[in-house]
Amino acid sequence: MDEFKLKRMDPSPNGTLRNRIGGTIFREPIVCQNVPRIVPNWTQSIVIGRHAFAERYAATDFVVPSVGTLSMTFTPAGGGEPITRKVYEFPGGGGAMGMYNLDDSIRGFARSSVGLYRVLPAHRLAPGSGAACRRLRP
Repeated sequence: MDEFKLKRMDPSPNGTLRNRIGGTIFREPIVCQNVPRIVPNWTQSIVIGRHAFAERYAATDFVVPSVGTLSMTFTPAGGGEPITRKVYEFPGGGGAMGMYNLDDSIRGFARSSVGLYRVLPAHRLAPGSGAACRRLRP
């Protein structure tokens, strides 16, 4: 902030957009026929998928000024016993960050990663059981 003389730091616009669309980011190379490939027989692109909902984009962070204990607490909205966990015992100054995620977002990432219309093999539940692996449509 000092470098550009900013008065405040707003959240990442990329992170805000990713949260609005569910948080899955895919990166795939653009293949040009006239650009030689490093591995000549490699015909399929590698697609990288990343779950980017909340995580570090919506995290809360702060500078830890001195020796002390960092803990995290979840308080249920409808009452009930809060859950508190000790995260770290700081021997001196440092930094801390709290992140979160949602079950629906994690499921959405899994669905978008697997692909809804691909036929994929299912693994056997018990090794050596002789049960045939069936093909499933997720």
